[in-house]
Amino acid sequence: MHTPGNDQDAEAKRSHRTRRIAVAAALVCVLVTMAGAGTAFAWLTAQTSTANRFVAGTAQPTVVEDFADGGALKRDVRVANDQPDNVDVYVRAIVSIAWQDADGAQLWDAPRYGMDYSMTWGTAADSAGGSWRMARDGLYYYTAPLAPGASTTNLIDTCSPTSTSSDRHLVVDIAVQAIQAHPADAVTGAWGAPVLADGLLDVASIPAPAAAAEEGAAS
Repeated sequence: MHTPGNDQDAEAKRSHRTRRIAVAAALVCVLVTMAGAGTAFAWLTAQTSTANRFVAGTAQPTVVEDFADGGALKRDVRVANDQPDNVDVYVRAIVSIAWQDADGAQLWDAPRYGMDYSMTWGTAADSAGGSWRMARDGLYYYTAPLAPGASTTNLIDTCSPTSTSSDRHLVVDIAVQAIQAHPADAVTGAWGAPVLADGLLDVASIPAPAAAAEEGAAS
């Protein structure tokens, strides 16, 4: 099991995976959603391309964030289950970092952790033992279900650029997906995440993408 912030090599690799929206600013964070995982059941999930908000379905998380230093410092990034008529949900996220030019085109060279930007990952757990954990599929999972009105602890404590350039800007993408917490078969079937007896996700058991593909071929 990996915890956020423990592996700078993983941080550098993660920065290659961004394919997102262009916003001209010294530091921006664009909130989008991942495509829903395929499943034979009609589990409630939330997904939309609208920045900052989830507006479809009844499992609707909101990404909450604060800024400082004129928007150059991003801090306290967390997820809230605060929409009307929401159900209990599990959430997961992916963080992608890239350079974009003034026209919004993504540049091939990747931002370097510790040289081009700094990132402090959240490590705190909530009263139910929920916290963010990175699985072998490269995604971050919040281990505890979120009741309506509840929020996660911080996924990111702070993030800011440490180098400047007139012809490019840093883009930090956070893509988040939610799925109903009950029954447990919903999250296990859609995300491959077993639910333990205490209600926490067994993130260590989530297979890597290659392993999942091999299992599918074998079956």
